[in-house]
Amino acid sequence: IRYIRFHPTRPRFVYSSKVKDEDRFELHVCTLDDATGLWSADRIDLGEGRRMNHVNGCAYQFTSDGSMLLVKVVPAGWPSSAPAEPASTGPSVQEVTKGARKAPGRTYQDLLRNVHDEDKLRHYTTTELLCVDTTSLAVSSVVQSEGGKIFQSISSSPCGRHLLVQSTTKFSYSVPIRRFGKDVEIW
Repeated sequence: IRYIRFHPTRPRFVYSSKVKDEDRFELHVCTLDDATGLWSADRIDLGEGRRMNHVNGCAYQFTSDGSMLLVKVVPAGWPSSAPAEPASTGPSVQEVTKGARKAPGRTYQDLLRNVHDEDKLRHYTTTELLCVDTTSLAVSSVVQSEGGKIFQSISSSPCGRHLLVQSTTKFSYSVPIRRFGKDVEIW
């Protein structure tokens, strides 16, 4: 089991588990039967070839009212392997502007270094969003996410009808991903 998410109002939870001998996860919902006191588990079918994207944290969450489950998946038709690193054409050189003053700066580990790092980050973190109805387990695509976005956070309104979405728009070579430029939208 990779992650467990609990329903906000009912005795229900969702978990993902690795499929034996495969490089993918399945999503399951477990519900308590009030009459018998037994738990039942159902597999949620995300569609042919749809893989959850756990790279940037948990790939699923309930909306505030618990009526929908939001699932981050790899975009349809997305290549399975990252772009290959281009052959080096020489040393990497950084210049300091003439007359620039010295100033202390923060240092971070594991920053982007070049365009290839940007391409790899974009490849692994780009996701589309699916909505799963928690009653019928019907899956639908969130139209605004089609083609893929790099989500920093997704929050639902108290009524569960709207989403506050923060997605990365600009990359930086001097700060970590949580400080990259972002768009904030209401869907």
